[in-house]
Amino acid sequence: MRSTPLLPLVLLLLLNLGRAISNHAVPSSLGGIDMSELEVEMSAGCDPSVAGCEIVEPLVSIELRALDPTTHAPPRPMGGTKATEADALADSFHVWLALPQDSFWVNLAPTESHRVIDSELGRTEVGKVMLDADLALKRTAATLLHPDHDVGAAFWDELYGWVGARPARLCHSFRQWIVPGVATMQITPRDGGAGCDGVKGGGDDGSCRPGALHVLRAPLKVMQEASYASDGAFGFLAADASGAASAMCAGADEGARVKADELFERLVLPALEAAVNESPEYERLRSAYLWRGGGGGDPS
Repeated sequence: MRSTPLLPLVLLLLLNLGRAISNHAVPSSLGGIDMSELEVEMSAGCDPSVAGCEIVEPLVSIELRALDPTTHAPPRPMGGTKATEADALADSFHVWLALPQDSFWVNLAPTESHRVIDSELGRTEVGKVMLDADLALKRTAATLLHPDHDVGAAFWDELYGWVGARPARLCHSFRQWIVPGVATMQITPRDGGAGCDGVKGGGDDGSCRPGALHVLRAPLKVMQEASYASDGAFGFLAADASGAASAMCAGADEGARVKADELFERLVLPALEAAVNESPEYERLRSAYLWRGGGGGDPS
């Protein structure tokens, strides 16, 4: 059997579904990545002897003095389960620090060719990493939606089952955005000073002498277009694409669109988010994101 690239194949499947039900084309708008907003929870630590205290090995630990913005050398991790991966993208620290937060986006959408990436971010390795991850997101979604995949089979079976024999005009745009989840960090003291209790800073009185920043958790979240358009910092990009899709889908079955959206949210999105947080093709994106809190965000 001749192999067919997954992304064109799934778009063909979407198009054929529209034709089979209504001869109505399905727009192929895709989505993007937005790292502009960062939410951080600071952990004060706990006593391991106390019930309920969870011991978490950091993903990466960094000496705070290495995060000096006046130096030109990239900081180096001092430990952590993802220290090697983070070290390979240590230059990300200076990118997140130097560029404005409103430049931390990429938008691979056929209808938005003039708004693919910020011009400054596009000159950096972080920008390349984000574009590569955005393309991987389309491929992963295509794989999951393929009827030969367990997730895709369940999606199409339920959707066809819901449509049944009635004449429904289906037109739907599947777009997703990768955004930061809630990162968890902890600051530990140096030279035997008192605990910092999650406070970045301190003076020479011994109350808090921060020595290291530990990134304990740094999940990434995948959002459907509609949710991102209402909550995301660059929702106008999603809103513009959604408007174009709505114009193309004028007269389509609204109930079928809502049902497809619900099925995608319930069946496909959790698997897609798991892939972004666990699969090797997103490793470099996750590594660049580890520097987001230290470089582009203030954990205090």
